[in-house]
Amino acid sequence: MDVTWLRGASVALDVVWLGGGLVGAILLFGLGWAFCARVKTRQLKEIETENDRKVGKLVEKADRQRKEAFLVEKNAWYDSKAKYEETIESKRAELDTRESDLQAQEAEASGRIEVVRESERTLGRREKDAQRLENRLKRQNEELETVLGDQRSKLERISGMNAEHAREMLLEQIRNDLQRVATEIGRERIDQAKEQAEREAKRIIANAIERCSTDQTVQSSISVVPLPDDDIKGRIVGKEGRNIISFEAVTGVKVIVNDTPEAVVLSSFDPIKRDVARLAMEQLVREGRISPGRVEEVVAASEKKIENVIEEEGRRTIKEVGLDKMHPEMVRLVGKLKYRTSFGQSMIGHCKEVAFLAGAMAAELRLDEKMARRCALLHDIGKSVDHEQEGTHIGIGVDLAKKYGEGPEVINAILYHHEEAEPLSPISFLVKAADAISSSRPGARRDDADAYINRVRDLEDLARSFQGVRDAYAINAGREVRVMANAGRISDEQAKNLSFEIAQKIRDEITYPGEIQVTVIRQTVATEWAGRPNNKRRRGRNRRRGDRKNGKSRSRNDADRKDVSSGNHKRPVADLQASVRKEGHDAVPGRNVGKARRVSRPPQAD
Repeated sequence: MDVTWLRGASVALDVVWLGGGLVGAILLFGLGWAFCARVKTRQLKEIETENDRKVGKLVEKADRQRKEAFLVEKNAWYDSKAKYEETIESKRAELDTRESDLQAQEAEASGRIEVVRESERTLGRREKDAQRLENRLKRQNEELETVLGDQRSKLERISGMNAEHAREMLLEQIRNDLQRVATEIGRERIDQAKEQAEREAKRIIANAIERCSTDQTVQSSISVVPLPDDDIKGRIVGKEGRNIISFEAVTGVKVIVNDTPEAVVLSSFDPIKRDVARLAMEQLVREGRISPGRVEEVVAASEKKIENVIEEEGRRTIKEVGLDKMHPEMVRLVGKLKYRTSFGQSMIGHCKEVAFLAGAMAAELRLDEKMARRCALLHDIGKSVDHEQEGTHIGIGVDLAKKYGEGPEVINAILYHHEEAEPLSPISFLVKAADAISSSRPGARRDDADAYINRVRDLEDLARSFQGVRDAYAINAGREVRVMANAGRISDEQAKNLSFEIAQKIRDEITYPGEIQVTVIRQTVATEWAGRPNNKRRRGRNRRRGDRKNGKSRSRNDADRKDVSSGNHKRPVADLQASVRKEGHDAVPGRNVGKARRVSRPPQAD
């Protein structure tokens, strides 16, 4: 019983606690709701107050801006009014000045009218006097004709022939005598003129040629870029060929990376693109940082450099020839001739030479020397863009001359030097003659086989002229000279100096395309006999037998030399050099080779 009561009491107590907790929770909820409502009401009032304050500020700002805009418009109206009034005043003053000028001109015209009227009166009097004088002269002429008629009648009656017959006989005799004398004099003068003209022409041309001599040899399709070492070729090619493909795509030039030691070859028939590629490649090689992005930046910079070089070359050529100012675009076209060739002859060198020749002949003939030089310099201007435009270089040159304001003498010289128009002045004859002289001058155009063979022989003779040189051979199509040094007279260090001196002398004395490699080979062979008598052993002791040991090498070098001399050198450069190295290593084992030096191409041959 007691347990049951206790259990019921505990349940009742739990119910009481539960009810108290519910009532407390409800009271707390009500209090929290009331507090939140009060806070929310207060926030709404603050927000409304803030909004009202902001709206008031915006209204004040709008009013202020409207007033400022009104003041600005008002000031602008007053300024416009002031300017209008000033304009009206200036116009009124100008009208007053013009009115004064018109009055002065009217007064001056009135004075001139009076002068004209007085002149008319004077002319009337003089006309009357002239009429009276004319009448008197007519009467005197009539009297003279009457007297002459009487005298003529008397002469006809005495001589038995009329005046017409006598006049015809006299005129016929005089005509025959004059014709005979004139024929003799004309024939004599023509012979003298021909002789003098031929002698004078030869003298003028000889003097002009003597006063003008320029080197016209240029390389037509390739440029060689030297490298510090062969390791950089891998960076030029790049991973999977990315660098070289990017370089060729940007420049439009074929890059040849072959077995040529310490060099890459750039091949293109466009000299401007080839020179841009050469400058870009040289800068990339100097930096050593080669990537597709860097290639594009360097090529863009090189193109700007070439444009500057073209403009500078044009200005230098105009100044060198001694001409006056010329249109800037025409100056740029003259500079582009530096990168154009015709049959291996540099066009800018050819045009300068023609200008000097024509100017010299014009000076001798007392013609306009500057005009002759101008016509001669621009006679082939069409060749600067004939690869970019359709038509002959003559038609293009005429269009360019007309477009940039050149005179009719220049246009006629451009047309006449290929006989597409009749000459309008003696200058056109001089330009054509100078063009023919410059084109046909020995050495102006690309060398023939005989000239090439002579150049190769000159290389060998120049190398043999040094002391201590046993023999020399020009191989690899004349791009390499191998010098066999006397080991008893030249040491290893002297062999290095010898290669440098030979390269310097080639650079100073010989004109050549591309570059030439000079290799000095020094070899010592000692021989000793065993089992021979003493006298034979003494004769053979310490004898140098390099020639006998090197028979195979000498025969092969002779074969290379014959191959070069006969012009049979059309194999690829890589194959030639590979065969030369293979033959050299097989023929001369254990040789001491002097330092090989490359002879850089002179600037005018690039």
